[in-house]
Amino acid sequence: MCGIAGVFHFESIKPVDPKRVTAMTDAMIHRGPDGSGVWTAPGVGLGHRRLSIIDIEGSPQPMHVFRTEGDTETILAAWQRWGPACLQRLDGMFAFAIYDLSQRQLFLARDRLGVKPLYLAQLEGGA
Repeated sequence: MCGIAGVFHFESIKPVDPKRVTAMTDAMIHRGPDGSGVWTAPGVGLGHRRLSIIDIEGSPQPMHVFRTEGDTETILAAWQRWGPACLQRLDGMFAFAIYDLSQRQLFLARDRLGVKPLYLAQLEGGA
C-alpha cells in the first residue's frame, strides 16, 4: 500500500460517502498510480493507492485470503497472529491502517523513524 486515507467517526456511527474517500485517494495518485480501492462500513471509510513493485498481478487490495507474497498480506497475517505486538516484528519503512469491524476499532501504525508519513486529524463533528 503506497498511500492510505480514510474517515472514521469516533463518537457515533455516521455514514461515510465513498466519493469522499475516493477524492482523498485521488489527491495522492502520485503515491500509487497502479491501483486504488475504497472500502466503507458504518462509521468508517478507508481507501488506498497502490504502486506495483512485487507480485504485481497477485496482490490486489484489500486482502482477504493469504495467497501471495505481497507485503500487504504479510502485514495482515502478522496482525492476525500477534495483534498490535506485530509492530515489534516489522523491520523497514511502512504505514498502515487496520479496522476491526467486530470491535469498531481503527489501528494506525508507521515505521519507527517515520520514513513513511502518517497523518491524523480530528475534525469537527467527530470524524
